[in-house]
Amino acid sequence: MNIVLVGNPNVGKSVIFNALTGKYVTVSNYPGTTVEVAKGVGKFSGHTLSVIDTPGVNSLTAHSEDEKVTKDILSRSDISAIVQVADSKNMKRSLLLTLELMELNIPLVLNLK
Repeated sequence: MNIVLVGNPNVGKSVIFNALTGKYVTVSNYPGTTVEVAKGVGKFSGHTLSVIDTPGVNSLTAHSEDEKVTKDILSRSDISAIVQVADSKNMKRSLLLTLELMELNIPLVLNLK
């Protein structure tokens, strides 16, 4: 099962990646910490998961390199589900991305932090 973590910059995607995979990805309190894609394997409810941590994006429009990288990953045919990590105190910032992710017709989980 291939899971992709997606969300705005600095919402906690890498914290979830670290918890699921046991791998350490640099976590800092400023946007743009994840500047490349991290991949790891973890277990959840007896299932083996391949987890991909993507750079923070505000949209899938692909104006920036981070947005292009994330959009390219989401266009793969082997993605089982997307976990969008969002800041529950600033949902307005996340909703455009939520709508764009829903249009991909890939199962989507919205994780509010």
